[in-house]
Amino acid sequence: PGRWEHVAIVDVEGTYPSVSADSQGRIHLAFRTPGTKWSLDYCRFQDDHWTPSQPLVVADKPGYIYWTNGLTVDTEDMLHIVLGNTRVKENGSLFYGASHIVSGDGGKTWSDENGLALRLPTSASAIPLITDESCSHRVQSLSDQQEHSQPGPRNLNYQQIILSNPVVDPGGVVHVVLHNGLTGTADLMSRSAMGGWTAASLTAAATNGDPNSRMHVQSLFPSGIMRP
Repeated sequence: PGRWEHVAIVDVEGTYPSVSADSQGRIHLAFRTPGTKWSLDYCRFQDDHWTPSQPLVVADKPGYIYWTNGLTVDTEDMLHIVLGNTRVKENGSLFYGASHIVSGDGGKTWSDENGLALRLPTSASAIPLITDESCSHRVQSLSDQQEHSQPGPRNLNYQQIILSNPVVDPGGVVHVVLHNGLTGTADLMSRSAMGGWTAASLTAAATNGDPNSRMHVQSLFPSGIMRP
């Protein structure tokens, strides 16, 4: 404690890293990589070196992307990544959703949360969503995007910042806070080990019921065990 030393460099063009370690001492890293369509990439530190980076998911939306990716490891060494999943509608509107992917072999292969193996890199549009895509409250119209295209705190890209860090409790339940920047609301999303997501609204408690208050789009979870 209190002493740090250099170990290795991750030789990637990456931003917004999320990291976790498993019971075997392997360090797992997910990060954003730029491109025509930006990707969510992965590598791990094992046997004293970093593995080559591997693109996992390619964005559906061209141009700048926020994955707000979070990586965590459960008690069975299952890797869980939650990621923002912005879908482009036929009319040009954007749906701000999120997805969850897993690996049961230390990051060698990945599947969606229903157990379907992913052919890497996979398109974000091919991964199941945590939220219902028919939810109109998560859709930003083309005209609204154009209205908020200028740089600054109201820029449309900030609507993609929707996730907290995920945690897995001792019972294997995955928890993550899912924000909606369009409405200023957030839900605690929980997925049991048997599958299926449930939502518990946090907005009223966080704003003390004030209809003029909004929840900020960035939040964190503690890494320890959550208690009621």
